[in-house]
Amino acid sequence: MKRKILVALLLVVGLLTFTGCGKTKSNSSIKSFTFNFGGFWGQSNYSLIKEEDGVKYKAVGYNGVNLDEDKTISTSYLDELKKVIDDNNLQDWNNFDEKDNDVLDGEGFYLEIVYEDGTTIKASGSNKFPDNYGKVKEEMKKFFDTIK
Repeated sequence: MKRKILVALLLVVGLLTFTGCGKTKSNSSIKSFTFNFGGFWGQSNYSLIKEEDGVKYKAVGYNGVNLDEDKTISTSYLDELKKVIDDNNLQDWNNFDEKDNDVLDGEGFYLEIVYEDGTTIKASGSNKFPDNYGKVKEEMKKFFDTIK
């Protein structure tokens, strides 16, 4: 009987390990957020930093991208951003750092999320991306378009 229980416990632990349940979403609020993407033909850089009187928002784009924002916004935007992050499982991107050096004039990205509890998610790529990168990039662009 004890052996059956031990085998069952080992199976459960193994399933949790192999299904990716080891990476959990942070329950903490976002302290800062940075997302940069683009390449030779255009670059977009977004950052949000939580301050006492709100959130410092900066967005800059160049090479044909018309983007130049620098203002304080409501902290409610951080709650909306956290939902986008959690819905897309960006914690799974942590420590992604891949490059394809054979591609010229390609695209790259950098992501950094720092939570109030000290949890940090960092990811970067140059012509190599996490599986859902294209979807996340579009959702992030839509989110930042709401900040006007």
